[in-house]
Amino acid sequence: MEGKNRRIHKRVPIAGSARILLNDGQGAFTEGLISNVSISGIGIYTDRQVDDGEDVLLELNFISSEWTMTETVIQGNVVYTKDMEFSFFTGIEFTNEIDPGSHKSLHYHIEQSLQWY
Repeated sequence: MEGKNRRIHKRVPIAGSARILLNDGQGAFTEGLISNVSISGIGIYTDRQVDDGEDVLLELNFISSEWTMTETVIQGNVVYTKDMEFSFFTGIEFTNEIDPGSHKSLHYHIEQSLQWY
């Protein structure tokens, strides 16, 4: 049986990549492809498992609604990891919700995409 969906906000697709910096004191990281994003979290396909409950720093590179490559950095906490056989799906809840003041391009992308989904 699948776990309960705890999402607060609707997720939308986004084209981009992510570097997940682990809070291990050794500079460890993993990279992945972004699946979807919301005001409160993000889904990323990664090449290695990141443990649930781990605090992380995300470096996101994505194609914004203005069709430009954009980079932003966000703190989060891993709330879900699923082994997909050849990769892992990692769900990360942002420490603070995305807002126009802190992450203007990402917030605008989400708001524009919500009009279509």
